Amino acid sequence: MDKHKILTMEIPANLLIQRLSGLFEKAGEPNAGLIADLIVSNLTKTEVGIKHLVMGLWGITPKSDYRAGDTIKMNIKYLPKWRYNLPAMEKDSLIVDECVTAVIVEIDMYKKESLNISYAVYIDKQLTQSERDESWVNEAFASLEQPVIPRDLGKLL
Repeated sequence: MDKHKILTMEIPANLLIQRLSGLFEKAGEPNAGLIADLIVSNLTKTEVGIKHLVMGLWGITPKSDYRAGDTIKMNIKYLPKWRYNLPAMEKDSLIVDECVTAVIVEIDMYKKESLNISYAVYIDKQLTQSERDESWVNEAFASLEQPVIPRDLGKLL
């Protein structure tokens, strides 16, 4: 099975409220039902809140396949490309096969766009110089940069 395959499931909110309420009642909380309802109601307003709650109830810790400092490829369609001079970036190989090479600056698994990446871009139309831009992106759309092995070194491997 593909390790990046995403499974989707539907869980009625009332079942989560019941489960949380039961946990709070066991802990002796007199307002267990109210607290459980507030937690579930608030988490349904976020993009990943309920997902993380269910993972926590199952004992699963959110974690990333990447680390800060990793070099990845990111498709330009997932970046704020309206700001960039794309033809110049392609001409100067800042975009190759519709991807930019980026470095992971920060990881926050409690956000839907969990990777903060930095990459070289041309923002102005004058092409005076490339600069670094940062964007938060969804980890599902990233791929590790494959190292290029020089021809002579490849013979030794």
